[in-house]
Amino acid sequence: MIPIYNAGYIISNYLADFLRSMEAYGWLVSMVLGGWFPLLVMTGTHYAIVPVGINNRMTMEYDSLNDLYFAIIGSAIAFAVFLCAV
Repeated sequence: MIPIYNAGYIISNYLADFLRSMEAYGWLVSMVLGGWFPLLVMTGTHYAIVPVGINNRMTMEYDSLNDLYFAIIGSAIAFAVFLCAV
């Protein structure tokens, strides 16, 4: 478990640095994270997004990742509708 935890910690740090470097392109960050988010959740590295969002809200008073949250909500609703249709 310890090597897996350390790998997740290292990957989370790289992900957070990547997100901070691309803050000017909020739509691009949302597209990239929206595509990779299921993998991030499976590996537990999606927790790297939370500190970035909190930092954005405190320093800039807005969060450029709001589009990502709406995309996740939309995909969850679409999946629920798909399950009800089956």
